[in-house]
Amino acid sequence: MILTKAMRAWFDCEFCSFDDVRPISIGIVVEDGRESYEEYCFDAAKCSAWVREHVIPRLGGGGSLDLEGVSELICDTSYDERIIRELGIDIPVRQVKQLPEQERKRLFTHHALEDARVLHSLYP
Repeated sequence: MILTKAMRAWFDCEFCSFDDVRPISIGIVVEDGRESYEEYCFDAAKCSAWVREHVIPRLGGGGSLDLEGVSELICDTSYDERIIRELGIDIPVRQVKQLPEQERKRLFTHHALEDARVLHSLYP
């Protein structure tokens, strides 16, 4: 029997708006060094003006998510957890304390994979 180490993964989601929490993209960083990023079909007209200005221009290069061996997902908002659940991903999620707004503005780029990398560095 081969035993594999249970691994954590940090993730971030970008979505249409706070009123329409449909995923635009998800980035995941696994503690073994793997990274994955996926983009979803969405209607830009239904996205908030802020998302159209700050998130959509940063999209590009969507692939698929690699969650093999992941036993815990870590995020910093309930919106992220909601998206994971709505996508049918059945891995326990732990929500860490969200940074103050000024720190978030300084560190996060609003690209799901880049922001997942930041979460990984902040909450090792």
